[in-house]
Amino acid sequence: MLTAGGFGYKLLYYYVEHGASSKGKQELAGKTFGIVGLGNIGLRVAQIALAFGMNIKALTSKPAEALPAGITKSSLEELLAFPSFVPVCLY
Repeated sequence: MLTAGGFGYKLLYYYVEHGASSKGKQELAGKTFGIVGLGNIGLRVAQIALAFGMNIKALTSKPAEALPAGITKSSLEELLAFPSFVPVCLY
Protein backbone atom coordinates (compact mmCIF):
# COMPACT_ATOMS: atom_id res chain seq x y z
CA MET A 1 0.00 0.00 0.00
CA LEU A 2 1.37 3.39 -0.98
CA THR A 3 0.77 6.05 1.64
CA ALA A 4 0.40 9.76 1.00
CA GLY A 5 3.86 10.40 2.40
CA GLY A 6 5.33 7.60 0.31
CA PHE A 7 3.79 9.09 -2.82
CA GLY A 8 5.49 12.43 -2.23
CA TYR A 9 8.86 10.80 -1.66
CA LYS A 10 8.47 8.57 -4.73
CA LEU A 11 7.55 11.61 -6.84
CA LEU A 12 10.64 13.49 -5.65
CA TYR A 13 12.80 10.40 -6.24
CA TYR A 14 11.45 10.10 -9.79
CA TYR A 15 12.34 13.71 -10.60
CA VAL A 16 15.84 13.33 -9.17
CA GLU A 17 16.48 9.94 -10.79
CA HIS A 18 15.09 10.76 -14.24
CA GLY A 19 15.98 14.42 -14.43
CA ALA A 20 13.61 17.33 -13.91
CA SER A 21 13.35 18.38 -17.54
CA SER A 22 10.17 20.16 -18.54
CA LYS A 23 9.38 17.71 -21.37
CA GLY A 24 6.06 16.03 -20.54
CA LYS A 25 6.01 17.39 -17.01
CA GLN A 26 3.84 20.03 -15.38
CA GLU A 27 4.93 22.82 -13.03
CA LEU A 28 3.10 22.36 -9.72
CA ALA A 29 3.83 25.73 -8.10
CA GLY A 30 0.84 28.03 -8.29
CA LYS A 31 -1.61 25.27 -9.27
CA THR A 32 -4.76 24.75 -7.21
CA PHE A 33 -4.95 21.51 -5.24
CA GLY A 34 -8.39 20.64 -3.87
CA ILE A 35 -8.60 18.01 -1.14
CA VAL A 36 -11.78 16.18 -0.16
CA GLY A 37 -11.26 15.08 3.43
CA LEU A 38 -8.62 16.63 5.68
CA GLY A 39 -7.97 13.87 8.20
CA ASN A 40 -4.51 12.40 8.82
CA ILE A 41 -3.98 11.32 5.21
CA GLY A 42 -5.49 14.46 3.66
CA LEU A 43 -3.40 16.67 5.94
CA ARG A 44 -0.21 14.84 4.91
CA VAL A 45 -1.12 15.16 1.23
CA ALA A 46 -1.75 18.89 1.81
CA GLN A 47 1.67 19.30 3.43
CA ILE A 48 3.35 17.69 0.42
CA ALA A 49 1.37 19.88 -1.99
CA LEU A 50 2.29 22.99 0.03
CA ALA A 51 5.96 22.01 -0.25
CA PHE A 52 5.54 22.14 -4.04
CA GLY A 53 4.12 25.68 -3.77
CA MET A 54 0.53 24.73 -4.58
CA ASN A 55 -2.61 26.58 -3.46
CA ILE A 56 -4.64 24.27 -1.18
CA LYS A 57 -8.43 24.25 -0.88
CA ALA A 58 -10.07 21.67 1.36
CA LEU A 59 -13.55 20.29 1.87
CA THR A 60 -13.55 19.39 5.55
CA SER A 61 -15.74 19.43 8.62
CA LYS A 62 -13.02 21.22 10.60
CA PRO A 63 -13.57 24.93 11.31
CA ALA A 64 -11.56 27.31 9.13
CA GLU A 65 -9.71 28.63 12.19
CA ALA A 66 -8.40 25.13 12.97
CA LEU A 67 -6.78 24.64 9.55
CA PRO A 68 -3.00 24.99 9.17
CA ALA A 69 -1.55 28.03 7.42
CA GLY A 70 -1.83 27.83 3.65
CA ILE A 71 -5.00 25.71 3.60
CA THR A 72 -8.33 27.37 2.74
CA LYS A 73 -11.67 25.82 3.65
CA SER A 74 -13.99 25.60 0.63
CA SER A 75 -17.41 24.31 -0.33
CA LEU A 76 -17.69 21.45 -2.81
CA GLU A 77 -18.71 23.89 -5.57
CA GLU A 78 -15.68 26.12 -4.92
CA LEU A 79 -13.41 23.10 -4.66
CA LEU A 80 -14.40 21.69 -8.03
CA ALA A 81 -14.56 25.02 -9.88
CA PHE A 82 -10.91 25.46 -10.91
CA PRO A 83 -8.66 22.83 -9.36
CA SER A 84 -5.70 21.30 -11.13
CA PHE A 85 -5.80 18.21 -8.89
CA VAL A 86 -8.44 16.76 -6.52
CA PRO A 87 -7.46 13.78 -4.35
CA VAL A 88 -10.21 12.17 -2.27
CA CYS A 89 -8.70 11.32 1.12
CA LEU A 90 -11.53 9.56 2.92
CA TYR A 91 -11.14 6.44 5.01
